[in-house]
Amino acid sequence: MLANEEDNLVLGYSFNMDGDPDEYFELSTNSVWVARVYHESSAFVGDLNELRKEPSRWGLTPEQADVIKTTQQTFVSVPILKSVVSKKDKSTFKSRGLLTVDSSSSIEETRWIGDKSQAVISEMIRWSDVFSRLFR
Repeated sequence: MLANEEDNLVLGYSFNMDGDPDEYFELSTNSVWVARVYHESSAFVGDLNELRKEPSRWGLTPEQADVIKTTQQTFVSVPILKSVVSKKDKSTFKSRGLLTVDSSSSIEETRWIGDKSQAVISEMIRWSDVFSRLFR
């Protein structure tokens, strides 16, 4: 998902989503998990079943939650960062979007939490760096 001029994130690139109802998904950068990933540059693993039950708790509308495929159960998001040179000639990073992967497996089955989570998040960050370079 990439930031647009309204400071929302839109699905810019996807894999295996042709014809899916969330193919043209748009989210505010203030929704709960998006804010954490986009503004705080933190990884986030979420349970899509919980999101669908209480979308307002996640900062989504029921309509937004309704377009997420019901077969998908879990997701992980990391920021796509771009390097920016600050006024003091020090390199800083600013989010330009999110790299998100979802799964039809439960949060427990994915092993995206607990002991194995760091390996998954590290690999996602590595790929987000690749995407960051592509989007210059």
